[in-house]
Amino acid sequence: QETPKAEPVVVKEEAPAVKERNPRYHYFEVRKGDEYITLHTSMHKDTVEMLFGKPHEVNVRTYSDEICESWTYKYRSGNLSSHRFRFVNGRLKDVTSY
Repeated sequence: QETPKAEPVVVKEEAPAVKERNPRYHYFEVRKGDEYITLHTSMHKDTVEMLFGKPHEVNVRTYSDEICESWTYKYRSGNLSSHRFRFVNGRLKDVTSY
């Protein structure tokens, strides 16, 4: 018997939440269905995977002391956008939605 998967934590943009944000991070509102998920720079890649699931495509490059990863999630229907997440040494660097 399969264990049901937990739904990802979804955060809607609200004014009080903005005041509590850490100024050291850059925040991203990423659309998933009809909701938005709040991510921030330096977030660990395991957390992103927990929220979005396994990426459809992964590219890894190594430069001296940095491991750079690009994860792509491809959605082609409904209210889902495709996203590319870039990580450096396992930490979120930026997000592109298209």
